[in-house]
Amino acid sequence: MIFGQGAVPILRNGLVEGACGVGGGASQQDEDCAKAGVERLASRR
Repeated sequence: MIFGQGAVPILRNGLVEGACGVGGGASQQDEDCAKAGVERLASRR
């Protein structure tokens, strides 16, 4: 296993419900995109 940057957990009520991972850019860009996606999901609940 190789740990790297680019994914974030999806949390609901303090529990891990899943994860969102992105690849293709620099590590920080991938993580920023993943965070934006998860935040968008959270705002639609």
